[in-house]
Amino acid sequence: MPSGAITINPRESHDVEISFKPTARINAFKDDVFYKIVENQERKKLLNIFGTAHGIEMKLMEDTVGFGTVVVNSKISKTIQLSNFGDVGSKFEWDTTFCSKYFTIAPEKGYLVPHEDLHFTVTFHPNVPDNDIRFKVRCSIDGADSLYVNLIGKCIPQPQETIQELKF
Repeated sequence: MPSGAITINPRESHDVEISFKPTARINAFKDDVFYKIVENQERKKLLNIFGTAHGIEMKLMEDTVGFGTVVVNSKISKTIQLSNFGDVGSKFEWDTTFCSKYFTIAPEKGYLVPHEDLHFTVTFHPNVPDNDIRFKVRCSIDGADSLYVNLIGKCIPQPQETIQELKF
């Protein structure tokens, strides 16, 4: 403040107020503030502004994980990564209650420190045939927006020709 042009006569002063109210994480920055003399259009540096806004910035490195076709009562596991690019650690928790018949994510909850990565094991373990299994699973992050991953798979019965009897 002020944001527009003002006139300062000789031997006068004027207060300048600068407010910084970020709503999201901002990396460290430096900016110059200038003033302009109207008579000759000369621009001069008034001051420097330095700032940063610490916050949580979590990101899933995969938004969709496909498991392909799996035989009933078998399982396959894949890994997904959660990265904390922010300056603040945060708790997380997966909501798999609606898809636990098909998928498990471990660890299910925990805490991720700043500037670190965490790898989750996602296991697809269907026990009934289904040609189109897909769920959008939410990971709640304390102090930030939830993240989502799409889990997709297919389950078939075991083909009779692959069943063999082994005698020892």
